Amino acid sequence: MDQNIIIGLLALAFGLVTLVLRFVAPDKLGKLEPMKKMFGPAAGTALHVTAYTVVPLGFGGLMLFKSLAP
Repeated sequence: MDQNIIIGLLALAFGLVTLVLRFVAPDKLGKLEPMKKMFGPAAGTALHVTAYTVVPLGFGGLMLFKSLAP
């Protein structure tokens, strides 16, 4: 298996885990509260969602697409 596929799957898994934890157990997201304190509730949450959910999902999808495309 190509290492880019592994990296893509790991990034997708990380993004999906943070997405699920955000709804099921937000207290398990250790960096969310410090980011809310530093940037404010709305901006901290938006930054956390972007950095720990959106970017890994996009990166993982892109890695898989580039690895599996003909």
